[in-house]
Amino acid sequence: MHAEHLDVTTLHRLLESVEIVHSDAAPETLGSRIECAILRSISSDFVSIDSSSPRESQFSHQWSSGHLEASVPEYMETFLAYFHEHPFFQPAVSCDLRSAVRISDTVSLNQFRRSGLYNEFFKPLRVEHQMVVGVGTNPLTAISVVRTSGDFSLRDRSALQALRRHLGAAIRNSDTMARLRQHEAQSRPERVSILLTPRELEVLGWVEQGLANEDIAVLLRISVRTIHKHLQNAFEKLNVETRTAAVRKMRDALNRR
Repeated sequence: MHAEHLDVTTLHRLLESVEIVHSDAAPETLGSRIECAILRSISSDFVSIDSSSPRESQFSHQWSSGHLEASVPEYMETFLAYFHEHPFFQPAVSCDLRSAVRISDTVSLNQFRRSGLYNEFFKPLRVEHQMVVGVGTNPLTAISVVRTSGDFSLRDRSALQALRRHLGAAIRNSDTMARLRQHEAQSRPERVSILLTPRELEVLGWVEQGLANEDIAVLLRISVRTIHKHLQNAFEKLNVETRTAAVRKMRDALNRR
């Protein structure tokens, strides 16, 4: 993280961004939480969530705003055709974009404007500048922010880097919530959802992610004492004495077909 570029105002906004992105774990709010969190700290026109396996030329794209997802799908085929020309393609292959990077960090604006990718994809969307960071998931997931004018500053790049781990955690937590919901909805000979309340399942899901009671309390906006009570009830229902045993028994039961 380029800490020298983060002033007190930026740090305050970053804390607000972290609060926003962790305000819940629902998969259906993930895009809007990521967008709101980034816009709180970084001025941009669009935000997208992109998953890719560059070596296999596989790519999926999701605009964080629903209206964009509905309005520009015709451009995505063009993007995929020119994907290999993207200035971020090689960094994605070599280092999973662990550091936030701007297009201007890799090529000059004139070089970029001569590319087929710019003329066939970016230019019709009036996009001139883009910045991206990988968030440490597998397959590679990157958060991309774009502007129609005015390049991103060093402060912007540092702010996106500072949010990297939190954005990745939000994506993984939402994936976990989706899996828990799916498991809960399926019938099995022994269903944990019969034993545990939705809140107890949610708390154990966060425990499985390695969070302490204090962190879970902040995310769920309830007291540490209440988290402790939920875990105590879950332990009794599952007939276990430790967090590890509770998570293991929950996972074994949910995976049982």
